[in-house]
Amino acid sequence: AIVTAARERGPVATARDFRSLTGRGVEATVDGAPYAVGGPALLRERDLTPPAELADRVAEWQARGAAVLHLVRKDEVIGALALEDEIRPEARKAVAELRAEGVRVMMITGDARPVADAVGRELGIDEVFAEVLPEDKDQAVAELQSRGLRVAMVGDGVNDAPALARADVGIAI
Repeated sequence: AIVTAARERGPVATARDFRSLTGRGVEATVDGAPYAVGGPALLRERDLTPPAELADRVAEWQARGAAVLHLVRKDEVIGALALEDEIRPEARKAVAELRAEGVRVMMITGDARPVADAVGRELGIDEVFAEVLPEDKDQAVAELQSRGLRVAMVGDGVNDAPALARADVGIAI
């Protein structure tokens, strides 16, 4: 969708030296300048703050549950994008059924805190761990276990493997 919208606005420059930054975003060189696109972890890692003129729009997007990615050129945030997924109806049903059985439902996600909290509220999630890097998800599972909880974890990717392995029950989908 992003590339399609960009092409509608005119020619799209070619990215070179593309690199994925697991849990943070991506970076590449475009027209000789370094660019990166990523969420809160990328901004924290690079000690960057979005400009004030983006703050209201970003807050609005996050309040409605959109993930916000920032566009960085060199060491400056120059734009932002909102990405929104619809919560699948079966997710609501699954959470409701688990809670009806007395199961506490928690979410561990790399999404920004406002986005994760909005989704958590909408689904009735009991506790949300947000802005968790993929390599740190297993530590969130360990924290829950340290509270004396038995943890069943559902994950959907390679990034979830350590957390799935640490959980008392791990389900890869």
